[in-house]
Amino acid sequence: MTARIPLVLFVAFSSAAAIAAALVPYAHAVTVGPAKLEVAADPGDTIRGELFVINETDAAATFHASVQQFTEVEGNKVFNDEEGGIASWIPPLAPVTLAPGAQQTVPFTIRVPENAPPGGHFAVIWWSSAPKGTRQLSVVTRAGALVYLTVSGEARRSAQIVSFGAEGGGRFFRGLPVRFEVLIKNEGNVYEKPMGTLTLTNLFGGESARAKVNESGSQVLPRSQKTLPTIELAGDRFLFGPYRANLDLVYGDGAHLGARKWIWVVPLTGVLWMSAIILLLAGAPFGIKKYNAWVLRRASQPDPPKRRRSLR
Repeated sequence: MTARIPLVLFVAFSSAAAIAAALVPYAHAVTVGPAKLEVAADPGDTIRGELFVINETDAAATFHASVQQFTEVEGNKVFNDEEGGIASWIPPLAPVTLAPGAQQTVPFTIRVPENAPPGGHFAVIWWSSAPKGTRQLSVVTRAGALVYLTVSGEARRSAQIVSFGAEGGGRFFRGLPVRFEVLIKNEGNVYEKPMGTLTLTNLFGGESARAKVNESGSQVLPRSQKTLPTIELAGDRFLFGPYRANLDLVYGDGAHLGARKWIWVVPLTGVLWMSAIILLLAGAPFGIKKYNAWVLRRASQPDPPKRRRSLR
């Protein structure tokens, strides 16, 4: 009886897999571009743009469009279906049917209302293998194009550095590279792209390393905060002692943000040399004292009598 159990389990598993394969449609893969669109408009404007959709599978497929608004919480995008925002300004897009590997350009429109509030408005145009809200036994894949729209008007720009320091909060390092993180808070009504430099200087102000900050142009959305891409100070120079990391950022219309942080660079070879020097300095007085005592003892001892040679 026990010998039949593995066979029964195998048959049951195979049957379940066959039923699932029959019920679950083919999961489609789709690519959408450009990944990010940055546009500006006045209230009442109509913006026309284009994006492309690619069928990445080896079978014909139909892809369906939907639009959502998004915000950011700690750098993570949070999508929502709130009414009255930019998602309602983009008219519905018709489905696209593509042959295997085919690509199609799709026009879209943004109709900005006359009473649109100034500042930043953010949406994503999704393309997926199933219509929005469809319930089915399938793995629905989707890809989207992010839309960053700035409506003209009174722009309030205000940002600050919430935190800045070495990755993990470290203060002591054996050498380069050293990675830094900076958290930015945007208190304005338009998105910001803080960019700049991070330099490492010694006690005398000499520059030891330099790196660009947010070279990719990562945005911080209004009323949110975000950690910029990690900054790495690299180089092959020998460093030893205290150094100051100097962060200098520019955002908006030329506003500046800055922060400073001290770190210590103590390479292993430097530790060994310092230990040897400390031991030498600590032992020097004792050695000198012992040497002086030896000299005094020699000086206080009488000279040994000289032997006379006998003449035969």
